[in-house]
Amino acid sequence: MVDINTGSNKDDTISNGNHQINSKPSSSYDIGQPHQRHFALAGLSSGCLTRFLCQPLDVLKIRLQLQIEPISRTSESSKYRSVAQTFTCIIREESLFALWKGHVSAQILSGIYGMVSFSSFELFKRISSNWISSHQQIISQDCALLSQPLINFFCGSLSGFCATLFSHPFDVVRTRIISQSEHPKTYLSTYSALKSIAYKEGLNGFYRGFLPMITQIMPLSGIQFASYHLFKKLWRQQFQCDHYPIQLGLHLHFNIQSSFICGAMAGTVAKFLVYPLDLIKKRLMIRGFEHARGSNFGKVPHYKGFIHCIVHTMENENLAAFYKGLLPSLFKANLTTALYFWLYESILLMMIKADESRQR
Repeated sequence: MVDINTGSNKDDTISNGNHQINSKPSSSYDIGQPHQRHFALAGLSSGCLTRFLCQPLDVLKIRLQLQIEPISRTSESSKYRSVAQTFTCIIREESLFALWKGHVSAQILSGIYGMVSFSSFELFKRISSNWISSHQQIISQDCALLSQPLINFFCGSLSGFCATLFSHPFDVVRTRIISQSEHPKTYLSTYSALKSIAYKEGLNGFYRGFLPMITQIMPLSGIQFASYHLFKKLWRQQFQCDHYPIQLGLHLHFNIQSSFICGAMAGTVAKFLVYPLDLIKKRLMIRGFEHARGSNFGKVPHYKGFIHCIVHTMENENLAAFYKGLLPSLFKANLTTALYFWLYESILLMMIKADESRQR
């Protein structure tokens, strides 16, 4: 990520190896400085690439989240009893390609989310940086530095809201395609799902589960960005560089980028803290679509809303039910967030280098 050090007069940089680039956003494009379009394109590319690699984990997570029966090897009434059994069951009954169910809508979702999330975060950071710079007479340098985690949290939360507002309809489509029964299929494609929801449910259908989504995604995004920058700061203090060499023997080694490691830690922390809201969100997304689940996936409750879903889950399952699917979700969050930040910074750096070389 591009760090904006609002407590210093020095220009900010992002690093990749020995290459450093001035990252202070500006309203006019300068060579060596990221422009808003760089942030958007890097976020779009990062989102799409990450989604392709991590989609199977999302399918596993959603199937486990939507199951009412216990996720236990001893439960005879449960279709899915463990992560490994769910994985093999999906492949055996639906084929390997079922792990990429809803991939088209998921790609659109991730592309839009990544583009809006990263570009809006950089925009909000620039606005906050400019505001602090213009109020230096009342805000000390120490105060500005200490407030950075809080600023990153609020900017991350706002960017999460903006990204969700634009991408949520495709999240609803993706969830329904993944959750539907194979025989018969209600939605044959992403286009048919969009058309059907628009015709039968209107705009409300595209924003089912939006309240728990926002309740979840704003703190999730805020924690991700804030903890990522905090981990990056601690990394630099510990290693004095943006990579860590791992020896492979025979004089061979490869470098692990700090953005990958710090992203993984940030994703794990954030997902664990807000996971119950993610489960509620997924269950509400299939409201009005219960008939397509059939009897293949066990009981199909009908939720009246956010509070009813929480109460129903507590009464008919238990508190542990709010963490159904946690293991694949944490693994996915760890890998996804690591890839998001690493790919974003790497692609951003490549685009700026390419622009520099074209201008020479």
